[in-house]
Amino acid sequence: MFRPALTLLVLLLAACGGQGAHTPKYELSNRLTEAGKGNLFAIHAVQSRSFEMNESGLLINARGDSATPVDWLQQGVAMGDALSQARMAYYLLYGDTGGKTAVTRDPARARQLADDALANKKLPLGFTSTESVPAFRELHAKQLRKEVEELARRATTLTEQLRRATQGDVAAMHAVSQAYLPFEVNRLWY
Repeated sequence: MFRPALTLLVLLLAACGGQGAHTPKYELSNRLTEAGKGNLFAIHAVQSRSFEMNESGLLINARGDSATPVDWLQQGVAMGDALSQARMAYYLLYGDTGGKTAVTRDPARARQLADDALANKKLPLGFTSTESVPAFRELHAKQLRKEVEELARRATTLTEQLRRATQGDVAAMHAVSQAYLPFEVNRLWY
């Protein structure tokens, strides 16, 4: 008699964020340890602390949490996290191309990752936790979505115009130069 009720309770807890990998609680001093265990919130924190933005684009922060921050982006992407997909897309367009941990710019992959982030239903943009206020979560997701849509638009422009620009097409050169200008993001990295 109690078995269906217990099953329902377990399913309800899992749906409300009862999974250990998604719990946002961890000590700041254990951020890397928790990220290594697959804690998505710790992974997000390591990602955002390991990069810095300036007018030239996205650089690896020498004072960040990790010597290999791109690996943390890739781990989030492998987990199916939309924010990690969007951050990797941004890095593939505007990231530092020098250094031993850098990844080659890749507009086609950036476009795919941005599209994946926008379509992600598993861990969607704005996913924080069930403990956050729903109205705040929705506002954050809406603002983040606009930034990722702009990222996808620019990646599409680069994918479509880059070949023509290298062949001397002046209009394509202008489109590429505009798409490569870093744009202000408020939610993607902060």
